[in-house]
Amino acid sequence: VHKTYINRLGNFTLLTGEINRLASNESFEDKNKKYYKNSKLTITHGYDESSVSYHKKWNANSIEIRQQKLSESAEKIWSF
Repeated sequence: VHKTYINRLGNFTLLTGEINRLASNESFEDKNKKYYKNSKLTITHGYDESSVSYHKKWNANSIEIRQQKLSESAEKIWSF
């Protein structure tokens, strides 16, 4: 499962400079507490477990759901 989902769009998020380096190898729960909900980038706030129920656990299902939501957002922003 790890190999299938590690490089999926839904598994990536944007963090700025030093924060990205600091967060790189931490667990999802730690990243959520320390970095995601305080990010200057609004798109990253979606990981905040209090606002998005499917992000309480980071697994294949939550990656699929997030990827679908990102795809829908991209279609609204850019014309393909």
